[in-house]
Amino acid sequence: MKKIVVFSFLIGLGIILFSSGLAYPEQNSAPYIKLGLDYYHLKEYTKARQAFEQAVKLEPDNFEAHYNLALTELELKEYEEATEELMVCVKLKPAYP
Repeated sequence: MKKIVVFSFLIGLGIILFSSGLAYPEQNSAPYIKLGLDYYHLKEYTKARQAFEQAVKLEPDNFEAHYNLALTELELKEYEEATEELMVCVKLKPAYP
């Protein structure tokens, strides 16, 4: 139980720092991917999608951003959008298992 509380606190703190612009510069997609993953694990899929979309905007060739966006869109039952993102993933990494 204590680990869950600490984990939740750290995620919340990361979200607050990121949202206030104190944690990361905006040129890199990595913080947006991290934020998206945090929201995804909290099952806040709409917020996760927004973070992954920002990551894709910053780095259009980032496989991880597109892949996580596709998974999030599947959770939101946005199947057409998820398919489009998965097609981008195939183009970026054709040999990905």
